[in-house]
Amino acid sequence: FPVTIISLTSPTSTGTTGRANLIQGNTIKGGANNGGMYYGIVGSPSTSAANITANRFINNIIEDFYYCGFYWGNSNRTMFRGNQIRRPAKTSSTTAYGIYLFTSHRADTFEGNRITNFYGGMTTNGNAAYGIWGINSSGTTTEPNVFFNNLIKFNNGEGSHYGIYYLTGFNNRFYNNTISLEFTSSTSSFAQTYGFYWAGGTSASRTLDFRNNIISITRGGTGQKVAVFGTGSWASGATLDKNGYFGNAQNYVTANYLNVNYATYSQYRDWE
Repeated sequence: FPVTIISLTSPTSTGTTGRANLIQGNTIKGGANNGGMYYGIVGSPSTSAANITANRFINNIIEDFYYCGFYWGNSNRTMFRGNQIRRPAKTSSTTAYGIYLFTSHRADTFEGNRITNFYGGMTTNGNAAYGIWGINSSGTTTEPNVFFNNLIKFNNGEGSHYGIYYLTGFNNRFYNNTISLEFTSSTSSFAQTYGFYWAGGTSASRTLDFRNNIISITRGGTGQKVAVFGTGSWASGATLDKNGYFGNAQNYVTANYLNVNYATYSQYRDWE
């Protein structure tokens, strides 16, 4: 594991807190063939208000990893800025994640990161790709996590593609991000393609803020393609506004909300 800020005994469990580290301007590169570097950067320091971790990851290149670029949880005031996460030469893969977020986060920021080219060395690979994945990854109402000016671009691979995928994570803000899922040569009949996937209902204390983002889906194949997918009620605690959606792909709809398809923005706009 090239960079680990976590337990002294395990790369994926909480332990001795690593804090106030600056990891900047590095290239972290795995091999092109089978296996190799599993994670790029791993951390699970602390979410305690009394223990500000404030690690910073700025302008790094994480390349040709096998599983995750960043694998990160249990943190507060962490900065991820200007990192490039890509796999241009990797020739073997499992399901792959650019940024994998788990458990609680407080006031973490994700700015100007580029997550691209996951299957450059295996353009017909059928494994799934996730740009940003969050599971139980929540901020607080006073200290939300913020994602802004990030680019997620998938232009190869025959598996399911997800730009941002969140499972029961709340108090997160997404502003001015671009998600482009554009492998026009795909012929897959089974792969799903979702720009923004959100599972879980919102409320005054479990919020979602998704504004000024661009989602473009031009991928080939006949699998389901959805710009915005929501499984829980957004009746309160959710702000979705001024986003731009574009799709000219087969079986594309602008949104699926509570298991109802909205083919066009004019049908869906009451929820924004």
